[in-house]
Amino acid sequence: RLNLGAAARDIPSNLFTFIDLQYTFMLQSFGLIRSNTLKEPVYRRPSYHAMKNFYSVFDDDVKPLGVGKRALAGKELTVARFERLGKPFAAVWFSGERPGDSLAYDPVDLSFLGNAAEWIDLLTGRVYRLTGLSSVPGWDSPVLIAGPDVLPIVDCSVN
Repeated sequence: RLNLGAAARDIPSNLFTFIDLQYTFMLQSFGLIRSNTLKEPVYRRPSYHAMKNFYSVFDDDVKPLGVGKRALAGKELTVARFERLGKPFAAVWFSGERPGDSLAYDPVDLSFLGNAAEWIDLLTGRVYRLTGLSSVPGWDSPVLIAGPDVLPIVDCSVN
């Protein structure tokens, strides 16, 4: 959410830290890749995959168009609009509360976004074809809503 919020506001940002930091007196476990005390990679955390998906979309071809909030079904929804090579897309997520541990989606009516054909979950990398914009899965992690052939979808499972 932090990197997406920065991208929506055209604020440069970076990614700190890629792998856990090993000091002589402690292991700081904040990296996208978990390491052991021998400075060897152990596994990729879920945030590693989310950042990989995020940076595969948000490159120099993406331009922010604005960000706003809406109230839907008693929840605050952030909508960030972008364009890639002149074609619009949006990122949406529930932003009114601290992110939780649940992976459950709530249906959201996103008809105000216009036409869209794909729903992309940045956390998992899953891509779904949409038949409409009512009852679209939404949650506290950003998802992308885009028309066909707007985003560079590579190495994703398409359902």
